[in-house]
Amino acid sequence: MGSRLTWVVLVLVLVLCGLGAMFIVQNMSRTTQLSFDLYFVAWQLQRPIPVPALIGVCFGSGLLAGVVGMGIRNMRKGRKASSLPAGAMGREPGDDW
Repeated sequence: MGSRLTWVVLVLVLVLCGLGAMFIVQNMSRTTQLSFDLYFVAWQLQRPIPVPALIGVCFGSGLLAGVVGMGIRNMRKGRKASSLPAGAMGREPGDDW
């Protein structure tokens, strides 16, 4: 059963990678002009950027923010767990494994 599931996941990942590559190839010529307007100041990029690059930057920055946020949360929970008494975590005092 485990080997079969591995193959299914592998095929799904390959299909998704293929679809992503097709999207990039088909839309690389499409560009967009980015601007950021705050009513009192505005910025605009000098050159248009390709849409797939914009999507990649947005995805990457969201992934980075999620990883950093989860890391901070896990560090807090680890610190909180280490400050608990030994018996509160289901182990006996003196167990050092």
